[in-house]
Formats: sequence, structure tokens, C-alpha cells
Amino acid sequence: MRVALCLCFGSAAQAFRNEHPELAAVTFDLEESTCQAPKLLAEQLQLLQKRRASVEPELAARSVEGESKLMVPRLVDTTQKLQNDAGDPSFGPEGLYIVTGGTGALGLLFVEWMVRCGARHFALLSRSGQPPADSKAAFRKLEKQMGKMEGATFSARKCDISSGADLLRVVTQVLDEDHTVKGVVHAAGTLADGLIKDGQDRASLKTVCSAKARHFLMRGLNRACKSESS
Repeated sequence: MRVALCLCFGSAAQAFRNEHPELAAVTFDLEESTCQAPKLLAEQLQLLQKRRASVEPELAARSVEGESKLMVPRLVDTTQKLQNDAGDPSFGPEGLYIVTGGTGALGLLFVEWMVRCGARHFALLSRSGQPPADSKAAFRKLEKQMGKMEGATFSARKCDISSGADLLRVVTQVLDEDHTVKGVVHAAGTLADGLIKDGQDRASLKTVCSAKARHFLMRGLNRACKSESS
């Protein structure tokens, strides 16, 4: 839950900085133990104030070997290391994979990659159960490709994953079918971007976040799939 909240606040702070660069807003991530101790919290804020002249927009304070250190985010390409450690990814042809947002552009990219890595059975969940206009060509192409593979299954299912009842209904159907669920890809999302200053409110945020913030539903889905496969 803490990670999800940090991501939400961090994203909101990034948007705020883009809209109001003159305010020089800073995101300061503290350990939970620090937030619960007023003295430690005061020390961290004093440390931040001392470094204010050279401060970056995102900072995290962490205790390393008993010493408080300020850390900054940096992108590091670890692709080669992951490939060396784990080898090329592969998926068993006997398992079924659930893809939320599976008929959209992102979901179909995942499915296409998984097919190249050996997966042969998919249940694609989406609100409408149909590919949107900008994904129809990719969906039909993949559907045709899967149709040429002996024994492969590829189906789109209507499901609003922000609804616990709807998710339970569809997942129950999937679990009752022939193939064991081996994995879940969460690619659902809603695009409704806008500026904070133009009136982003609870309703607009709920529309965008419902598919992502209901992470407890996805945890339940993962648990159900694990129980079914064990």
C-alpha cells in the first residue's frame, strides 16, 4: 500500500512541478520510522534545508550503516545483467495467461512478446470486450496468427477490473476452463490527461486511477490463480 501511495504522490508532484516550475517543489521521501519520530524528522528536514541550494526535485533520505544519506533517482540500464542472470524469458505453452487491458495497445504488445516467448493461451480482459479503434488492426493480426497455431486459445472477455464482482465473475470462468492460469499481466488503464490547474477533481482522478489503484483486487486475482495452480 505504501509503495502505491508513494507512486501516486510522486506522479502528482511531477505534474505539479511541470505546471509550476517557479515554485521549485521538491519530493522528499522518508523512511516510515523517521516519520514516526519527531526528532528524527526534524533532523532530516534540517539536512534538506542545508542542501537546498543544490537540491534535486526528487530526494530520498535513507539510513546507511547508521548514517543518514540523501539519495537521488537515476536510471540505470540493467537489461544485459538481467539477461545474463536469468537467461532469455520463456513461457510454457500449456499455461494460460490473463491480460487486463488485453485488447488495448499496451496489452497487445505484451501478448505479442509472450507469444514469441512460447505462450499459447490467453484471456484478454477489457471493459468492452472489444479492441478499441486504434488497436483493431493489431488485435486482428494477432488473432489470425494465433489461429494458425495448433491448440492455441485467444479470447477477449468483457470485464471491468475496478469492480470486484465483475472481476470475480470472469476469473471464476477462466479458472473453470481447461488450462491452468500461470500468470497475470496488468496492462489496464484509462487516458484522461489534463492540467491540475484546470480543475482535476476527485471524479476525474477516480476515472483514471480506478483500474490501477484497485491493486487489492489484483492481489486477490493473483492469490486465486496461485491456489488454482497449486
